[in-house]
Amino acid sequence: SIISAILWAPCYMFPGILLGVISLEMPPHIAAELIIFVLSVSLFFWLGFHITKYIYAKTHHFFARFLDRHWEHWQTRPVTRWICFLLKDGSHPKLHGQLFSGTFLIFCLILFSLILLEVVTHGNLLHANLMTYHIFRGVRTKTLDMIVVFLTSFGQIYVILPMVIVLFLWVAYKKYWFVAIHWTIASSLSLILVGIIKHIYFLPRPSGIFQPPPYSSFPSGHTAFVIGIYGFLAFLIAHHRPKEIRKIIYWSVGLFCLIIAISRLYLCVHWLTDIVGGALIGLIALFVAIISYRRYPKKTPISLSIILVSLITLAISDGIYLYFHYRTELTDFKPYWRTYLVSEQSWWSRRPALIPLYRSNRLGVPTEILNIEWTGSLNTIRTTLSQSGWTNLHISIRQTSDLSKNIRREVIKNKSLLPRLFNDQKAVLELVKINNNTPPMILRLWPSHIIVMPGNMPLWVGTISFDIKKYLIFKHSRQNQAIHLPNSTQLLTNSINPYYWQTKLIAIKNLPKRLTKTQPVHQVVLIRPRNPEINKRPGEL
Repeated sequence: SIISAILWAPCYMFPGILLGVISLEMPPHIAAELIIFVLSVSLFFWLGFHITKYIYAKTHHFFARFLDRHWEHWQTRPVTRWICFLLKDGSHPKLHGQLFSGTFLIFCLILFSLILLEVVTHGNLLHANLMTYHIFRGVRTKTLDMIVVFLTSFGQIYVILPMVIVLFLWVAYKKYWFVAIHWTIASSLSLILVGIIKHIYFLPRPSGIFQPPPYSSFPSGHTAFVIGIYGFLAFLIAHHRPKEIRKIIYWSVGLFCLIIAISRLYLCVHWLTDIVGGALIGLIALFVAIISYRRYPKKTPISLSIILVSLITLAISDGIYLYFHYRTELTDFKPYWRTYLVSEQSWWSRRPALIPLYRSNRLGVPTEILNIEWTGSLNTIRTTLSQSGWTNLHISIRQTSDLSKNIRREVIKNKSLLPRLFNDQKAVLELVKINNNTPPMILRLWPSHIIVMPGNMPLWVGTISFDIKKYLIFKHSRQNQAIHLPNSTQLLTNSINPYYWQTKLIAIKNLPKRLTKTQPVHQVVLIRPRNPEINKRPGEL
């Protein structure tokens, strides 16, 4: 009761606190959409979980009775006798054995074979790899990196292996020889399968981090190890416990394994197929050990001392590993964008092919033409535009009280819960300008990671457009139309007197068909400063 009373108050108040924070920092329509979306998703998963649970309960009893009636007959037939021998349950020899576990094991083997075939042949699943890669890379923050690097360390082989060895010695000391054998099977099978596949086939790692690991990406060793080893440890602890205790242990360990698997996606050291393949290998090793363990009757429950031994060993080995490798991994897993050098003459006259023409959304779908290329100091660009009436969209809702009513409305309307990304990065500059005879203009600039020589001038790419938005509560009914008018660039050039500029057409053949249909104007404005000395700000690279 004391524990529940302590937890009840913050859990009960948290939704209201979260709503208050969102209401203060986000526009009302964004807050409403977020709340409705979260409630809808929660209701969907809640209904799905209970419907699945009900169907499983009904079908499980039906198939269990059906298999029990035929189990004895299958034991006498030569064709099925060996299956009954392999899948017998020592604690319930007259029932249908472990056919459910055996069926699930075969399902995992088939599914892993299909995943491996897709990876080797570069099939359609690789599109899902790129999609998840860009989604997680677009939400990276320094604070989350510190937390995730700590969590992912529990899947390191150098952290798990000491626990495997110490626990083996402990159960051997306790004379649980049967447990020691199957503990060895579960742990070694995961390691061996992952090692063999990585040795046979090499899949390059994602290239978006500073120092990716040198060995093959497929399958994820972290995911396979935690599911195979931690999963069997959970089975040993919960095997003889009451049903409610088993559920708590299995759900807790399963959630912990899921967090470690997601941490590998977040850090961009694995593709989605690597995680799925590693999870299937871990499940194969886990169910092989469980099926073998259950073939013989067990009478003595496993001592709870293995929990204490496991946790102490895991804490010590993880602490030692983090002490020597935590800072190194923070640096190695840091997002990285390669920088390219181009000459100013080449950029101004011929426009090199490495300069991007458009940006894609978080799902990798081309969504907007980049119609601005601007070299120079970002602070100078911001100051120049501010003097011509442009207002920063990055200011908070509280700070908009000092602005005029029209500008405040546009700032609030164009702030977004999920900002627009280019190359998995947020815009470094977002400005709005209110005009009398036209809709408000929105300008966004992103780093291109291209340096224009001479002068070491960073090149910023971006968009300028007249945004006409009609916000509705539900996202699918939102009408969002971005109209790129020919005079939008002309209105911009009126604000940039300290700069030279020119307009160039973009060849339609260089753009995706999706953009050529939705955006009729295919041109880009190149802007460079009149005075090169204005750009010598190396800190802004």
